[in-house]
Amino acid sequence: MKQKYLQIQYDKRDLKIYKWLWIITGIMTILGLIPCLIYGNKTVRETVLIEERLFEVGMLLIYFGGTLFLGFTFKFFKAVGYLRRLEKYGYILPEKKESYENNISLLVQNAEQGRDLGNKKSCTGIILTMISGVFTIFTVIYNFTMTKVPHFIAILVFIIMTALFARQIFPGKFRDDVDIFGNVNRKVRKNLPDGILEILIVFMVLMFFLVKLTESIPVTRKGIFYHQAIRYEKIHNHRFDLFPDDLPKDAKEGMFNSGYKIFWVSFYTSTEKIENYMEMYGKSEGLTEIYTFDNNEEFARHLESARAYLHTMTATSGNQNCYLYVFDKDRFFVLLNKETGYVWMYWGGTFQWE
Repeated sequence: MKQKYLQIQYDKRDLKIYKWLWIITGIMTILGLIPCLIYGNKTVRETVLIEERLFEVGMLLIYFGGTLFLGFTFKFFKAVGYLRRLEKYGYILPEKKESYENNISLLVQNAEQGRDLGNKKSCTGIILTMISGVFTIFTVIYNFTMTKVPHFIAILVFIIMTALFARQIFPGKFRDDVDIFGNVNRKVRKNLPDGILEILIVFMVLMFFLVKLTESIPVTRKGIFYHQAIRYEKIHNHRFDLFPDDLPKDAKEGMFNSGYKIFWVSFYTSTEKIENYMEMYGKSEGLTEIYTFDNNEEFARHLESARAYLHTMTATSGNQNCYLYVFDKDRFFVLLNKETGYVWMYWGGTFQWE
């Protein structure tokens, strides 16, 4: 029984087949784009029946042909890369695998050429390391500038992936799939199409599941990332203008929660800072009411309702010094406790008064 590493993966006939399938599906995709570009911007009232049908056919061609086009693009370039590696390693380029019993050892023309190349550093490994490195740098920059909080798992995964590609540069433990001249027990390194596809898949999965999806899930985090989170929110929505740009320098036990419909932050600070907040929010536009423990009997009821969002019961100790600022228009609330130095700010549509 022939070893798997001796099997010929692609021949010239495969290359021709994939080339024509690639061209045909590309033409199908382009034909589908034409009616979509012509009629896609028209309103239903302006579009006649035949144009609607052409648009629907075009969309089907894009979905069906486009999917096949991407698949055959991948297979075509895999075949091109494989045959080029055969040529570089000194093999005959087979017209049909069957003519050589599907055995790569029967294609050998210049074993010395293949042996010398197999002992050199891999250019493919270097290219994949550089590509993965670029994606790693982008992931780091993106996570620290364009997200609510940095997602360190995504960064770590790309660092590990780049390191794994870097290991494949050296011939000691890795070999190309066509290298049968040295130690065949070495691991087969990624070829260029497979490596690029792997990087793209990992990138898309990480960006969707670890970044975009988790951005919409309310999760309580340490206040160290508050500045990045509130900067992100303020860029995308003016409703967060009442939140401070950063926590005070003396802030302790800072926590915040950022979700699709809510955002809150809590921390302890000095009495002086509490008084600054009282003055600032007392003059802020949109203020509808200020509730205090000692002059409004409704305060206790409102505070009890807010308690569902507070991290600690000590926030309400010394109630005589608690002040609740309500901004109904923007659904923004501020709780200040002068005795404990506790600050709690909340925005969101899910807040319910009892």
